[in-house]
Amino acid sequence: MKRLVIVVVASLGFLLGLALRAVDEKGAQVLKQLGLTEEDAKDYIWLDFSHAVLSYPRTEQILAVARGDRVAIVKQLVAHAKAYTKSPEFNRRYETYREGKKPERPELPKSMEEMRSEQKEQLKKSIKETEENMKTLTPEQQEQFKPVLDGLRASLKSVEDPNNPMYSKDVGKMYQQAYEGQLETFKKDSAEWDTQWPPDPKPMLIRRLENFLEVSADVDFNAKVVRDKSGFTTFANPTYEGKSSDWKLCYRAGRETIEAARAAAKEWLQGLKSGN
Repeated sequence: MKRLVIVVVASLGFLLGLALRAVDEKGAQVLKQLGLTEEDAKDYIWLDFSHAVLSYPRTEQILAVARGDRVAIVKQLVAHAKAYTKSPEFNRRYETYREGKKPERPELPKSMEEMRSEQKEQLKKSIKETEENMKTLTPEQQEQFKPVLDGLRASLKSVEDPNNPMYSKDVGKMYQQAYEGQLETFKKDSAEWDTQWPPDPKPMLIRRLENFLEVSADVDFNAKVVRDKSGFTTFANPTYEGKSSDWKLCYRAGRETIEAARAAAKEWLQGLKSGN
């Protein structure tokens, strides 16, 4: 568990994002060393950033990385991840995801006459189909279907009734009021969407980096753990058991790895906020 360098990579949410189509030789060596494919790395960085979850792969190579090599690997991975987030591929993926979160504008309600006309056409079609089908039936079967046909004709007569309250002006006003309420909600949601997911993915990157720095700020790397009779490991301090899974991932990564990751995150965050 002490050698889980990948926890750091996941904690930053970007360290495994070596997603350039043509990585340089050093980057390719890092991927090979960690037993990761380029496509897998792309998926992990995207998932970590867009969904704010700490997902990470577990390979034998990652688990075998020596403690002294972790800081160097973190730095190399961050450099490639930063390049990926500036790539056209990342931006296209972000735009697709952003559009998928866009609120859907409510449909303008139909007028009562439009609704009446559509209902009439549907009933007339059903009546015609039922009449045609009944011609193929035996007299006994036709008698069984006659109530169905009578019901359809009665419904058509009701729809054609100019005094039918279902198509009154009052009902039309109710539909319009409901639409106006939906429209107000849509406008509010659209404003929030535009703030949360602007065309530039930079705010998403900033939020994720700030989240990592907040989570990892108070990790107690000296915390003691205990193992019960069933072999399940928990923190001796019950307060730590209540910590988030992200906090626990940082703990398992180890002090030197998290410190390197935090330093990289701060530098990246400063660059993003200054416009770089």
